[in-house]
Amino acid sequence: MSSDLIVELTPNDFDGKTLKKYKDKIVLVKFYTPWCGYCKRAEPGYKELARQYKNDKRVVIAKFDCDKYPEFIKDFNNFANGPTIPGYPTILLYINGALYKEPYNDKREVEDYMNFLNKFY
Repeated sequence: MSSDLIVELTPNDFDGKTLKKYKDKIVLVKFYTPWCGYCKRAEPGYKELARQYKNDKRVVIAKFDCDKYPEFIKDFNNFANGPTIPGYPTILLYINGALYKEPYNDKREVEDYMNFLNKFY
């Protein structure tokens, strides 16, 4: 599920629910597990999304492997105020490092992701 265009995040990238080093970006993060069938089906659209934004310095397309860091996900879900990771994939938006109020809940095609992201320019 890797792609050179998709940034692989770790717990070190977060401070609670804040993305530390992306304070000047729009970041879409897919929280996934490698075994999840829904995650696998969503992967082609997500990879194409990363290709579409590869030259856009304002947007980062990222992912977080929840199987690698289960304690982080448990802690993430316990923080007050904001979305949690109830299942996989869960797609969250960060604007200037801050978690957007609601998770992405639309279709998993590249055009749908782009329409959503373009609202925040």
